[in-house]
Amino acid sequence: YVRSCVYDISVNHSAKRIIVTFRGTANSHDWITNFDLLPRCEVNPIHDIMLSTSMVWVHRGFSKAILRQRDQIVSWIGQYKKDHPKTKDYSIFVTGHSLGGALATIFAYYTCLDTDITARKPLVCYTFGAPPVGKKNFAKVFRRLEDDGKIRLARFYNSNDPVPNCLKVHGYIQNGQGIEMRSGGNTKFVMEDHSTCSRLMIGLCRSMEEHLPEVNQRNMQTNCSRLLSERSLEEVYCSQR
Repeated sequence: YVRSCVYDISVNHSAKRIIVTFRGTANSHDWITNFDLLPRCEVNPIHDIMLSTSMVWVHRGFSKAILRQRDQIVSWIGQYKKDHPKTKDYSIFVTGHSLGGALATIFAYYTCLDTDITARKPLVCYTFGAPPVGKKNFAKVFRRLEDDGKIRLARFYNSNDPVPNCLKVHGYIQNGQGIEMRSGGNTKFVMEDHSTCSRLMIGLCRSMEEHLPEVNQRNMQTNCSRLLSERSLEEVYCSQR
């Protein structure tokens, strides 16, 4: 699982951001992680959420891959900020495609409450073609983190990409603000995708090419550039909630 968590940390001084990027599916180890889809109990980071339990259900493969590395990443960022005092107020951005997007989501979920790292700013997570990572109780806590201004998740995906919905048959739920990129430069904002399982499975093989990194990049580049030139993602995110 550790080999499935490949990441890069970069610092953008002009934008005052520290960016953590997770790699998507690239080899057989990654596919083992993807298909280890049984739920696993993990700690609920919010202890005061009403009527919640102390644990939440998260995709086991994704959870094992990222939680072993999370402390290492957080430690590096913390030490970097300590060694470079001018970066103490830099915000944290997390991103990834496919498997990388799933790891980014879980990392953001568990890191957004660490004020020493986030500088008390929302942790921003952008994913591309990412599958859902948690079940109903995970989604409930995630929404609370959003409502409290701790996290912002924008999920970009192509309209024919089956991966963002592929785990719904197992009870996994998407979180954050979905931004569906359609052909012709059209954009649709989606809070919940109610696509049926039968529609998903019928189109799975036919649409997998829409999930490939090079296709995602080609289809999304124009759409994302246009979207960001018209309004900020924070405006898009907040206007849909």
